[in-house]
Amino acid sequence: MNESQVRSGETGLKIRFSYPAGPFADVYRSTRPGVGLNGSPPVLSNWGEQWFPVPAGSWAVKVTVAFGGQDGFGVAECVVSVGEGAVVDLEYRAPTVLGLSGTLRRR
Repeated sequence: MNESQVRSGETGLKIRFSYPAGPFADVYRSTRPGVGLNGSPPVLSNWGEQWFPVPAGSWAVKVTVAFGGQDGFGVAECVVSVGEGAVVDLEYRAPTVLGLSGTLRRR
């Protein structure tokens, strides 16, 4: 599901996953973000820029970080409309304090 390269003419989501520098950076490095699309269970991804090919339409995107055996850490959600042949660029930023929500927005 994840490819870092966008192919010309493909429809999809390009999501950049990042975490803050600081005291929790080592914790984040030991985890992976998960992405759920339209209510599907989260699929593990990687930090950095990732490609998710999807058909055109409306997509509810939910990002979580699995930590301590739970998937609900750093939750962030948004709904985007993807046009045929379009790429929607999103950015997920993990929270600076453990236990808070992350942010997910268009770039």
